[in-house]
Amino acid sequence: MLKSVKTYVIFLLIMLMVCSSYAEKFKKYKAKSGKIEYKLSGNAEGKSVTYWDEYGYKEVQISKTTTKVWGMTTEENKTVLTIGTDVWEWKEDDDKVSHITSPMAEIWEEENYDDKDMEELGKEMMDAMGFEKTGEEKFDGKLCDVYEGMGKIWIWKKHGIALKNDVKILGIQIISEATDININAKIDKKLFKYPKDRTIVTIENAHETMGDDEDEEIDPEEIKEAQEAAKKMLKGLFGK
Repeated sequence: MLKSVKTYVIFLLIMLMVCSSYAEKFKKYKAKSGKIEYKLSGNAEGKSVTYWDEYGYKEVQISKTTTKVWGMTTEENKTVLTIGTDVWEWKEDDDKVSHITSPMAEIWEEENYDDKDMEELGKEMMDAMGFEKTGEEKFDGKLCDVYEGMGKIWIWKKHGIALKNDVKILGIQIISEATDININAKIDKKLFKYPKDRTIVTIENAHETMGDDEDEEIDPEEIKEAQEAAKKMLKGLFGK
Protein backbone atom coordinates (compact mmCIF):
# COMPACT_ATOMS: atom_id res chain seq x y z
CA MET A 1 0.00 0.00 0.00
CA LEU A 2 2.84 2.38 0.72
CA LYS A 3 3.86 2.07 -2.90
CA SER A 4 0.74 4.12 -3.74
CA VAL A 5 2.01 6.81 -1.36
CA LYS A 6 5.23 7.03 -3.35
CA THR A 7 3.40 7.36 -6.65
CA TYR A 8 1.08 9.95 -5.09
CA VAL A 9 3.96 12.44 -5.17
CA ILE A 10 3.99 12.09 -8.96
CA PHE A 11 0.19 12.28 -8.99
CA LEU A 12 0.36 15.60 -7.14
CA LEU A 13 2.54 17.06 -9.88
CA ILE A 14 0.15 15.91 -12.60
CA MET A 15 -2.86 17.35 -10.77
CA LEU A 16 -0.93 20.56 -10.18
CA MET A 17 -0.47 20.84 -13.93
CA VAL A 18 -4.23 20.58 -14.38
CA CYS A 19 -5.52 23.07 -11.83
CA SER A 20 -2.88 25.16 -10.09
CA SER A 21 -2.95 27.98 -12.62
CA TYR A 22 -6.27 28.93 -11.05
CA ALA A 23 -5.35 28.28 -7.42
CA GLU A 24 -4.85 30.60 -4.47
CA LYS A 25 -3.15 29.70 -1.20
CA PHE A 26 -4.88 26.52 -0.06
CA LYS A 27 -7.64 27.30 -2.55
CA LYS A 28 -7.90 24.73 -5.29
CA TYR A 29 -11.37 25.92 -6.24
CA LYS A 30 -13.10 29.23 -6.82
CA ALA A 31 -16.28 27.92 -5.22
CA LYS A 32 -16.35 27.33 -1.46
CA SER A 33 -17.70 23.80 -1.80
CA GLY A 34 -18.84 21.32 -4.38
CA LYS A 35 -19.07 17.83 -5.79
CA ILE A 36 -17.94 16.49 -9.16
CA GLU A 37 -18.44 12.99 -10.54
CA TYR A 38 -16.23 11.68 -13.33
CA LYS A 39 -16.53 8.77 -15.76
CA LEU A 40 -13.17 7.10 -16.40
CA SER A 41 -12.24 5.25 -19.57
CA GLY A 42 -9.20 4.15 -21.52
CA ASN A 43 -6.78 1.89 -19.64
CA ALA A 44 -8.59 2.71 -16.39
CA GLU A 45 -12.35 2.26 -16.45
CA GLY A 46 -14.76 3.20 -13.69
CA LYS A 47 -15.84 6.31 -11.86
CA SER A 48 -14.63 8.80 -9.29
CA VAL A 49 -16.23 11.52 -7.23
CA THR A 50 -14.55 14.53 -5.63
CA TYR A 51 -16.02 16.49 -2.72
CA TRP A 52 -14.49 19.68 -1.37
CA ASP A 53 -15.13 22.37 1.22
CA GLU A 54 -13.37 25.54 2.38
CA TYR A 55 -12.27 26.18 -1.22
CA GLY A 56 -10.40 22.87 -1.35
CA TYR A 57 -8.60 23.07 1.99
CA LYS A 58 -10.63 19.94 2.65
CA GLU A 59 -10.99 17.53 -0.26
CA VAL A 60 -11.78 13.86 -0.66
CA GLN A 61 -11.58 11.78 -3.85
CA ILE A 62 -13.32 8.41 -3.95
CA SER A 63 -12.69 6.17 -6.95
CA LYS A 64 -13.62 2.70 -8.14
CA THR A 65 -11.57 1.56 -11.12
CA THR A 66 -10.51 -1.42 -13.18
CA THR A 67 -7.10 -0.83 -14.75
CA LYS A 68 -5.72 -2.88 -17.64
CA VAL A 69 -2.04 -2.28 -18.37
CA TRP A 70 0.46 -4.55 -20.15
CA GLY A 71 -1.77 -7.60 -19.87
CA MET A 72 -2.49 -7.15 -16.17
CA THR A 73 -5.88 -6.24 -14.67
CA THR A 74 -6.21 -4.49 -11.31
CA GLU A 75 -9.42 -3.57 -9.49
CA GLU A 76 -9.25 -0.85 -6.85
CA ASN A 77 -11.62 1.02 -4.55
CA LYS A 78 -9.59 3.90 -3.15
CA THR A 79 -10.14 7.06 -1.12
CA VAL A 80 -7.70 9.99 -0.92
CA LEU A 81 -8.41 12.61 1.77
CA THR A 82 -6.54 15.92 1.86
CA ILE A 83 -6.81 18.43 4.68
CA GLY A 84 -4.30 21.25 4.43
CA THR A 85 -0.85 19.69 4.17
CA ASP A 86 -1.99 16.21 5.26
CA VAL A 87 -2.92 13.44 2.84
CA TRP A 88 -4.49 10.12 3.88
CA GLU A 89 -5.08 7.27 1.45
CA TRP A 90 -6.79 3.92 1.95
CA LYS A 91 -8.38 1.10 0.01
CA GLU A 92 -11.68 -0.56 0.76
CA ASP A 93 -10.16 -4.03 1.16
CA ASP A 94 -7.10 -3.00 3.23
CA ASP A 95 -6.69 -2.56 6.98
CA LYS A 96 -4.17 0.27 6.65
CA VAL A 97 -4.31 4.01 6.02
CA SER A 98 -1.22 5.71 4.56
CA HIS A 99 -0.38 9.24 5.66
CA ILE A 100 2.03 11.68 4.02
CA THR A 101 2.56 15.42 3.84
CA SER A 102 1.75 17.04 0.50
CA PRO A 103 4.89 18.66 -1.00
CA MET A 104 2.74 21.25 -2.77
CA ALA A 105 0.88 22.28 0.36
CA GLU A 106 4.15 22.47 2.29
CA ILE A 107 5.51 24.91 -0.24
CA TRP A 108 2.39 27.06 0.05
CA GLU A 109 3.00 27.32 3.79
CA GLU A 110 6.79 27.60 3.85
CA GLU A 111 7.14 30.19 1.10
CA ASN A 112 3.83 31.98 1.71
CA TYR A 113 3.07 32.02 -2.01
CA ASP A 114 0.06 33.96 -3.17
CA ASP A 115 -2.35 33.55 -6.06
CA LYS A 116 0.01 35.28 -8.54
CA ASP A 117 2.84 32.89 -7.62
CA MET A 118 0.55 29.92 -8.09
CA GLU A 119 -0.64 31.18 -11.45
CA GLU A 120 2.96 31.50 -12.62
CA LEU A 121 3.77 28.01 -11.32
CA GLY A 122 0.81 26.61 -13.21
CA LYS A 123 2.09 28.08 -16.45
CA GLU A 124 5.60 26.75 -15.81
CA MET A 125 4.26 23.28 -15.06
CA MET A 126 2.21 23.29 -18.24
CA ASP A 127 5.33 24.19 -20.21
CA ALA A 128 7.45 21.59 -18.40
CA MET A 129 4.95 18.84 -19.23
CA GLY A 130 4.77 19.98 -22.84
CA PHE A 131 1.28 21.48 -22.68
CA GLU A 132 0.25 24.79 -24.19
CA LYS A 133 -3.03 26.63 -24.42
CA THR A 134 -4.46 26.15 -27.91
CA GLY A 135 -7.81 27.87 -27.64
CA GLU A 136 -11.27 27.60 -26.16
CA GLU A 137 -13.97 24.98 -26.56
CA LYS A 138 -17.23 24.09 -24.88
CA PHE A 139 -17.66 20.89 -22.90
CA ASP A 140 -21.20 20.06 -21.85
CA GLY A 141 -22.17 23.65 -22.62
CA LYS A 142 -19.42 25.14 -20.41
CA LEU A 143 -16.70 27.32 -21.93
CA CYS A 144 -13.26 25.85 -21.32
CA ASP A 145 -9.62 26.74 -21.87
CA VAL A 146 -8.04 23.94 -23.89
CA TYR A 147 -4.46 22.75 -23.30
CA GLU A 148 -2.72 20.26 -25.58
CA GLY A 149 0.48 18.30 -25.19
CA MET A 150 0.64 14.61 -24.28
CA GLY A 151 -3.11 14.72 -24.72
CA LYS A 152 -5.83 17.30 -24.24
CA ILE A 153 -7.28 18.98 -21.14
CA TRP A 154 -10.47 21.06 -20.92
CA ILE A 155 -10.52 23.49 -17.96
CA TRP A 156 -13.77 25.27 -17.13
CA LYS A 157 -13.03 28.99 -17.31
CA LYS A 158 -15.66 30.01 -14.77
CA HIS A 159 -14.45 27.74 -11.95
CA GLY A 160 -10.98 26.57 -13.02
CA ILE A 161 -11.96 22.90 -12.87
CA ALA A 162 -10.78 20.20 -15.28
CA LEU A 163 -13.97 18.89 -16.89
CA LYS A 164 -12.25 16.48 -19.26
CA ASN A 165 -8.77 14.98 -19.49
CA ASP A 166 -7.60 12.79 -22.35
CA VAL A 167 -3.94 12.07 -21.59
CA LYS A 168 -1.64 9.34 -22.90
CA ILE A 169 1.68 8.61 -21.16
CA LEU A 170 3.97 5.71 -22.15
CA GLY A 171 1.15 4.16 -24.13
CA ILE A 172 -1.28 4.34 -21.21
CA GLN A 173 -4.40 6.36 -21.94
CA ILE A 174 -6.53 7.82 -19.18
CA ILE A 175 -9.75 9.66 -20.02
CA SER A 176 -11.91 11.38 -17.41
CA GLU A 177 -15.13 13.24 -18.17
CA ALA A 178 -17.27 15.15 -15.70
CA THR A 179 -20.79 13.69 -15.65
CA ASP A 180 -22.34 15.52 -12.70
CA ILE A 181 -21.32 18.87 -11.17
CA ASN A 182 -22.81 20.51 -8.08
CA ILE A 183 -21.15 23.83 -7.23
CA ASN A 184 -21.62 25.26 -3.71
CA ALA A 185 -23.23 22.01 -2.61
CA LYS A 186 -23.67 21.28 1.08
CA ILE A 187 -21.04 18.66 1.90
CA ASP A 188 -21.36 16.16 4.76
CA LYS A 189 -18.47 16.80 7.18
CA LYS A 190 -18.20 13.05 7.82
CA LEU A 191 -16.66 12.68 4.37
CA PHE A 192 -13.50 14.44 5.60
CA LYS A 193 -12.57 11.77 8.14
CA TYR A 194 -10.28 8.78 7.70
CA PRO A 195 -11.01 5.36 9.31
CA LYS A 196 -9.20 5.56 12.65
CA ASP A 197 -9.76 1.88 13.40
CA ARG A 198 -7.08 0.98 10.83
CA THR A 199 -3.30 0.96 11.15
CA ILE A 200 -1.76 4.31 10.14
CA VAL A 201 1.27 3.86 7.86
CA THR A 202 3.72 6.76 7.79
CA ILE A 203 7.18 7.10 6.31
CA GLU A 204 8.67 6.65 9.77
CA ASN A 205 6.84 3.44 10.74
CA ALA A 206 6.58 1.82 7.30
CA HIS A 207 8.84 -1.17 8.05
CA GLU A 208 7.06 -1.84 11.34
CA THR A 209 3.53 -1.78 9.89
CA MET A 210 4.12 -3.70 6.64
CA GLY A 211 3.14 -7.34 6.76
CA ASP A 212 4.92 -10.28 5.19
CA ASP A 213 2.86 -9.92 2.02
CA GLU A 214 3.97 -6.33 1.41
CA ASP A 215 6.67 -5.28 -1.02
CA GLU A 216 9.85 -5.58 1.02
CA GLU A 217 11.80 -3.42 -1.46
CA ILE A 218 9.89 -0.27 -0.48
CA ASP A 219 12.31 2.10 1.22
CA PRO A 220 10.88 4.94 3.40
CA GLU A 221 14.03 6.96 2.71
CA GLU A 222 13.26 6.82 -1.01
CA ILE A 223 9.83 8.28 -0.33
CA LYS A 224 11.35 11.12 1.69
CA GLU A 225 13.82 11.77 -1.11
CA ALA A 226 10.99 11.78 -3.67
CA GLN A 227 9.05 14.32 -1.60
CA GLU A 228 12.07 16.58 -1.22
CA ALA A 229 12.88 16.27 -4.91
CA ALA A 230 9.32 17.30 -5.76
CA LYS A 231 9.57 20.34 -3.49
CA LYS A 232 12.93 21.39 -4.95
CA MET A 233 11.64 21.05 -8.48
CA LEU A 234 8.53 23.10 -7.74
CA LYS A 235 10.54 25.80 -5.96
CA GLY A 236 12.96 25.80 -8.86
CA LEU A 237 10.15 26.68 -11.23
CA PHE A 238 9.70 29.85 -9.19
CA GLY A 239 13.41 30.57 -9.40
CA LYS A 240 13.66 30.43 -5.57
